[in-house]
Amino acid sequence: MRDGVILALMTSVLWGVTPVLDKLGMEKASAGAVMAVRFTTTFVCILPLLLMPGLRSEIFQLEARTLAYIVGAAILSAIFGLYLYFAAIKRMEATQVVPICATYPLITFLMGVLFLQEHLTWTKAAGTVLAVAGVILISL
Repeated sequence: MRDGVILALMTSVLWGVTPVLDKLGMEKASAGAVMAVRFTTTFVCILPLLLMPGLRSEIFQLEARTLAYIVGAAILSAIFGLYLYFAAIKRMEATQVVPICATYPLITFLMGVLFLQEHLTWTKAAGTVLAVAGVILISL
């Protein structure tokens, strides 16, 4: 678990730096242009992984349902979500956009309870409410 926390904190640092770079990149570029550059860069960086025989065979062995979930998540998050994020960050300050976007734990909490049969506990509910409240306070 400790390793997971360290990895999550490292992710937080990377995700915390990214909006600053996004905002700087959006000064003279549209959301579509930024997305095109981002996805091209990601593809070039990921391409070596796709050439690894073990990973490639794993991908080709994925069940259709699993693949549909992964593709659906990519379309919702990486395409629509990222486009809307870029459009928002073009119009507002990064310090306003990011906290608003960070209210997604509430959605995840509700979806997890409703669709994944995850346990509803008072600590999870209180933590989610406090996290969202903190995000709202930051964005004021």
